Amino acid sequence: MKDKPLILLVEDEAVVAKNVLRMLPNYQTLWAKNGREALSILKKNSSLLGLGHNKIKCILLDLRMPEMDGVQFLKELRKMEDRKIFTRPMPVVFLTAYEDDEKWASAISGNIVKYIQKPVSQEKLNGTLEVIFGNYNTQALAEVTRQEGLKKRESYAGNAEAEVETHLKFTRKTKLLMLV
Repeated sequence: MKDKPLILLVEDEAVVAKNVLRMLPNYQTLWAKNGREALSILKKNSSLLGLGHNKIKCILLDLRMPEMDGVQFLKELRKMEDRKIFTRPMPVVFLTAYEDDEKWASAISGNIVKYIQKPVSQEKLNGTLEVIFGNYNTQALAEVTRQEGLKKRESYAGNAEAEVETHLKFTRKTKLLMLV
């Protein structure tokens, strides 16, 4: 029998964490309540004094947490990887209730494999994990996520440009009316 992959869930809300962990019966799981705790767990699960493989094969990461948030944690994780603590980049999936610039910035820079909006659906979560743990190309999934982020950013930029143009038209009309 093949060993169940080990997943680290980094989530500060206990109710959310318990719900997500219930969705993962086919995996071994660990739970950290914030980024600092997650870094400690990662270090404890690395081999060869931190230079070899990690027993943890995927991280499910909340964005907003106390002490060290998801973005800060992700930066630290990637620094550890740059120092060759892991042999390949750890697949990271954001689980977040927020649509914010930090998430998109991380997605666009290729630091995450996927993001899943809360409340987490079992179908989306398990589908993403199947890609990560199957013989699928997680880099392709990360690129799709990056492209989604770029489209979202363009959409935001387009909306901002439209608002500026509307404001300029209004300002011009107001000035014209003032001259009359």
